[in-house]
Amino acid sequence: MRFGRYAVQRRLGAGAFATVYLAYDDQLDSPVAVKVLADNWSGDLHVRERFLAEGRLFRRVDSPHVVGVHDAGEATDGRPFLVLTYADAGTLVDQMQAGAPGSLGEAVEIVRQVGLGLSALHQLGIVHRDIKPANVLFRSSPDGVRAMVGDLGLGKVIDASSRLTQIGGTPAYAAAEQARGERVTAAADQYALGVVAYQLFEGCTPFSYDSLIAAQRPSSPRPMVAVNRSMAAVVLRALSAEPGERWPSVARFTEELVAATPSFGSDDPTIRLSAVSDRTLLASRFMGADGEPSRAMGPLNPSDSGAAPTGDPGPHGSQPVQGQPVQGQPGLGRAGWGARALAAAVGLVLLGAGGYAAGTRWSGEPDAPAGMQQVHDNQNRLAVSVPASWVDVVAGDGWTPPGGRKRLPALSVGSQAGWQQADSRASGVFLGMLSGGDVPDTLPGHPECAVTEATAIEADRRTAVYRKCPGGVVVEQVRQVDLHRYLWVQVRAEWEATATEVVDSVDLR
Repeated sequence: MRFGRYAVQRRLGAGAFATVYLAYDDQLDSPVAVKVLADNWSGDLHVRERFLAEGRLFRRVDSPHVVGVHDAGEATDGRPFLVLTYADAGTLVDQMQAGAPGSLGEAVEIVRQVGLGLSALHQLGIVHRDIKPANVLFRSSPDGVRAMVGDLGLGKVIDASSRLTQIGGTPAYAAAEQARGERVTAAADQYALGVVAYQLFEGCTPFSYDSLIAAQRPSSPRPMVAVNRSMAAVVLRALSAEPGERWPSVARFTEELVAATPSFGSDDPTIRLSAVSDRTLLASRFMGADGEPSRAMGPLNPSDSGAAPTGDPGPHGSQPVQGQPVQGQPGLGRAGWGARALAAAVGLVLLGAGGYAAGTRWSGEPDAPAGMQQVHDNQNRLAVSVPASWVDVVAGDGWTPPGGRKRLPALSVGSQAGWQQADSRASGVFLGMLSGGDVPDTLPGHPECAVTEATAIEADRRTAVYRKCPGGVVVEQVRQVDLHRYLWVQVRAEWEATATEVVDSVDLR
């Protein structure tokens, strides 16, 4: 599917009035977001005009902290579309679920940058009216991550200018005057930003409204206990029930918050989110203080980890082998990191495409083998090349990481069932995607191997090689794919050269 010169890759989300797609700009060689008017509104000329007018209005906003409108057009079916800045680092909801922000300074910097975006809108007479974590977007840059105000507010413009009479807003973030349908000013956006600030600091919203009717008569906010009194006073004033009692502007609110934050600016408050916090955790989670792989969790008991991935072996031809559904995966708790994680894995690994710094080879070890065969998962998202003799047990129907809530792409390929068992002499490889929130605190060790060596410690990856194992060598690596995703792989092979070849062939599609 295409919208003009923009080739659609996947759907990012949909609302009552529009659908947003991730697309690719062929001419500028860049990803973009394309927002298309919903089918049920395409025949309403008034709504169509407001859709395009909204795009023209936001095109005038000159701020790096507001999602930009770069182009507009009409799809082949007649629906208008807008081309927007693509937020490659997701939303504040995504980042909070992954454990971000990592510091007080970072949380305040997020509020400050969102405030800059809102101030730019307010200078043009635009009130957003729906500031909340889902509408705070992040875009990565060489210097960190930039926060942007998202959701151009088509629904809110239509509410105010068309025949619709519904009151807009999200109950937990809507000021009382907005919930009552009264005239809304920039003070309502300040209130919503105050709720977001409270949530970043305290881990919850200050109120528990389940409807806009409940928000019409605000109660007293929950006390703030995670910040000092000065910061709490600044936020609570922004949450005042009466607009006139709030700060004179969003800019003044964020200025006062920065001034009340201890040592703000001295600890580099740049927004980095998981781009920094997760990379720092890579060393602490997966490597001990001496640089060796952590064994804090201890080895998994093979008898506790369930059956190995099973399924009909794929064809042994030259074409890629598609994985079969994984069967018999009893779940284990997070502490076990067993069957549900890798279906009988003993010591797992996150592995990114690209090689690892191999150590000295054993005497007599051959060069990397020829005749590798490519295998991919059922979704065609992950692929790896392995010796043909490994393609005996293939499973590629995905997995749900321990403690995770959604199924993610995964692929397991082995020379025989049970190849992951600690005492197995079989060979195989496992690849599994997971989010930052699903990364375990430590990796299981490999006491069955006589030699443990950390061969590469880099900014975005950690590699460990276990030698003199029952089947030869085990290679483990964790690599950050982007701000909130990882690829997890374990390679077991007779020779280290074979493991290197497999590692280098991993392909993220």
